Amino acid sequence: MKTLITLALFGFSLAVSAQSSNWLEAIEANSVRNFEGYLYQNGNDINQCVDVKGQDYHLLVVALKVQSETLFNHILNNEALDLTTICADKTILQYAVKYGEVSHVQKLIAAGADPKQLSNKGKSALDYAKKYEKPVMAGILKQQ
Repeated sequence: MKTLITLALFGFSLAVSAQSSNWLEAIEANSVRNFEGYLYQNGNDINQCVDVKGQDYHLLVVALKVQSETLFNHILNNEALDLTTICADKTILQYAVKYGEVSHVQKLIAAGADPKQLSNKGKSALDYAKKYEKPVMAGILKQQ
């Protein structure tokens, strides 16, 4: 029995180590399995900010930027997700206004993202919709 448990644990550790330890590779591969492997190896912090070319982004925002719909939805449905997290100078919703599509903004609002939350620069999601000339998003945000 002890040998069986040891073999099972060894097999699990091999499976996890075979998964990507690089968050960007996991997201670009659009692989929930690789992404979960990355999280497992790095403390399961779904709210971490990661460096992309000198700028910090939330993992959910990176999924938006690389157009990984599968991982966007997977991260959005994680019960530990904190939609008030600010990486660099914007909230997740504010980055979604900048990089995402209307459906992403709608999903974030439905999940509880606060359109009135201010960035570190004192800007709201509506301010960013105006700045980045996203009139449809601005209309949605005005209704909130």
